[in-house]
Amino acid sequence: MGWAVAGIAGAGFSIAVAAFFSAPSHIYNIDVNDLGIARPQLFFEDAKAEGDVKFEPSKFQDVRVCEYKLIRGDSVWNAFVEYLDEYDMCFITNELGERRLTVRPNLYSNELTEDNGTYYCKCSSEIIDTDQQ
Repeated sequence: MGWAVAGIAGAGFSIAVAAFFSAPSHIYNIDVNDLGIARPQLFFEDAKAEGDVKFEPSKFQDVRVCEYKLIRGDSVWNAFVEYLDEYDMCFITNELGERRLTVRPNLYSNELTEDNGTYYCKCSSEIIDTDQQ
């Protein structure tokens, strides 16, 4: 009985060590402001430093997302791609090669709104109206 317990404890320790060493090395908190709006532009700039990212139209890079998000990845690039995948209702990506993406607004989604040249993802009309003031 003692060996079985030791074996189980040892296996648990091995899993914990493996989880520690395989943990994502890049963690981003994309916080919201007092209105409930997140602006992930700095995160996008970090991703551009690791790959070729083009937003079309270019002002789409300034998209506002009305949701807090904690995003993780083993690289900035992988965290960025994960973020875009999380919000596929707002972002359409076209992979052009390794670490090369074009990002466009998902114009077919009712979760993405364009108002006075500003894009809003998952935002209520009340938040958009307040942000525009």
